[in-house]
Amino acid sequence: MQPTAEQPPAEQISVDSERCVGAGQCVLTAPRVFDQDDLGLVVLLAAQPAGAGESGRVHEAAQLCPGRAIAIGPVGGIGPVVGIGPLGG
Repeated sequence: MQPTAEQPPAEQISVDSERCVGAGQCVLTAPRVFDQDDLGLVVLLAAQPAGAGESGRVHEAAQLCPGRAIAIGPVGGIGPVVGIGPLGG
């Protein structure tokens, strides 16, 4: 089945805590997807965004991340990475 405007393609989110600088922009932008541990480093709460609105917030969080610790790609890792981060450049 082809994705539609209502149903975006399935995305997989990954984070690299070694690149995280603890700025917390991801948590402020997408709190259902990201949190911070006791050291202030990123913790992934959901590996896939829940709908188009959440996906938009995840993409914004990736763009705001000063450590480029967030990567967004297709589920299964096949094809180009569409986000910004260690996997996306």
